[in-house]
Amino acid sequence: MAVLLDNVTNNAIGTALDCTGKEQALFFIEGDFDAEITFEASIDGSVFFSYAGALGASDTKTSRVKAPGYVVFNVRPITAIRPVVVNYKRGSVTVSGYAE
Repeated sequence: MAVLLDNVTNNAIGTALDCTGKEQALFFIEGDFDAEITFEASIDGSVFFSYAGALGASDTKTSRVKAPGYVVFNVRPITAIRPVVVNYKRGSVTVSGYAE
């Protein structure tokens, strides 16, 4: 699992996870924070757009996460997904991910 945001304490764009040729990607969000985590995907590695995944063990699709948890994405034909911290108020955010 790669760390894409490491104890971030402000609004920030995380490192993009390489999803080339993969089927699914999972992002684990942890920390004690008051912020939202959004996700952006790319098909060319340079232009990113909002992207929704399944929140936790549910089938609920979301592109925003407020509380610690995990999000699963179908990544075919996506080449990269990155986490983004928005509406930061307090705390520390860590996001890790992997694709398979």
